[in-house]
Amino acid sequence: RTRLRHRLGHQAMTVLEFARASAAVTGYDLFGNPTMAPTASLIEVSVQRGDQLALDSAGDNEVLRLLFAVPEAVRR
Repeated sequence: RTRLRHRLGHQAMTVLEFARASAAVTGYDLFGNPTMAPTASLIEVSVQRGDQLALDSAGDNEVLRLLFAVPEAVRR
């Protein structure tokens, strides 16, 4: 199983869960340039599903793109 979890402080919650999937993580700086530096202001998680979500009636295998903004206070 593949799980995408979001951690906030000492708590974590599962955002998505798949039986089969592959994922990639990319960070972007303030200018939209890809970076893996701790100064990234936007994180993109791309998930290629190997199965469909339980609530997904379409059943397609498109790539899910999730974007997470990184607050300035936690950037270094």
